Amino acid sequence: MARRARFIPDDPIPGERCEASGGKIIYPSAPVAENAARQAYYDHGADVHPYQDPRCSHWHLTKNARD
Repeated sequence: MARRARFIPDDPIPGERCEASGGKIIYPSAPVAENAARQAYYDHGADVHPYQDPRCSHWHLTKNARD
Protein backbone atom coordinates (compact mmCIF):
# COMPACT_ATOMS: atom_id res chain seq x y z
CA MET A 1 0.00 0.00 0.00
CA ALA A 2 1.34 3.42 -0.94
CA ARG A 3 1.97 5.91 1.83
CA ARG A 4 0.24 9.25 1.72
CA ALA A 5 2.32 12.33 1.20
CA ARG A 6 3.06 14.29 4.34
CA PHE A 7 0.62 17.16 4.81
CA ILE A 8 2.26 20.56 4.52
CA PRO A 9 -0.18 23.33 5.45
CA ASP A 10 -0.57 26.50 3.43
CA ASP A 11 -1.15 29.03 6.20
CA PRO A 12 1.25 28.50 9.11
CA ILE A 13 3.41 31.30 10.41
CA PRO A 14 6.33 30.99 7.96
CA GLY A 15 9.35 29.22 9.40
CA GLU A 16 7.92 29.14 12.92
CA ARG A 17 7.84 25.96 14.98
CA CYS A 18 6.79 25.69 18.60
CA GLU A 19 9.55 24.42 20.88
CA ALA A 20 7.12 24.02 23.81
CA SER A 21 5.02 21.59 21.73
CA GLY A 22 7.81 19.50 20.31
CA GLY A 23 8.22 21.42 17.08
CA LYS A 24 4.58 21.53 15.99
CA ILE A 25 3.54 24.05 13.35
CA ILE A 26 2.16 27.32 14.74
CA TYR A 27 -1.04 28.76 13.24
CA PRO A 28 -1.78 32.46 13.81
CA SER A 29 -5.46 32.01 14.73
CA ALA A 30 -8.25 29.50 15.23
CA PRO A 31 -9.82 30.12 11.78
CA VAL A 32 -6.49 29.56 10.02
CA ALA A 33 -5.89 26.35 12.00
CA GLU A 34 -9.44 25.16 11.23
CA ASN A 35 -8.86 25.82 7.54
CA ALA A 36 -5.61 23.84 7.66
CA ALA A 37 -7.42 20.93 9.36
CA ARG A 38 -10.15 20.97 6.69
CA GLN A 39 -7.54 21.08 3.95
CA ALA A 40 -5.65 18.16 5.52
CA TYR A 41 -8.86 16.12 5.52
CA TYR A 42 -9.80 16.94 1.92
CA ASP A 43 -6.28 16.49 0.54
CA HIS A 44 -5.09 13.54 2.63
CA GLY A 45 -7.98 12.11 4.64
CA ALA A 46 -6.20 13.25 7.80
CA ASP A 47 -8.51 13.29 10.82
CA VAL A 48 -7.01 16.26 12.65
CA HIS A 49 -8.44 19.23 14.51
CA PRO A 50 -7.09 22.52 15.83
CA TYR A 51 -6.49 23.27 19.48
CA GLN A 52 -4.94 26.06 21.49
CA ASP A 53 -2.08 24.64 23.52
CA PRO A 54 -2.32 25.76 27.15
CA ARG A 55 1.48 25.58 27.54
CA CYS A 56 2.31 28.08 24.81
CA SER A 57 -1.06 29.60 23.74
CA HIS A 58 -0.33 28.83 20.08
CA TRP A 59 -2.77 27.08 17.74
CA HIS A 60 -1.72 23.63 16.46
CA LEU A 61 -3.29 20.57 14.83
CA THR A 62 -3.63 17.21 16.57
CA LYS A 63 -4.79 13.69 15.75
CA ASN A 64 -5.90 13.15 19.37
CA ALA A 65 -9.61 12.92 20.14
CA ARG A 66 -11.38 16.11 21.14
CA ASP A 67 -12.02 16.57 24.83
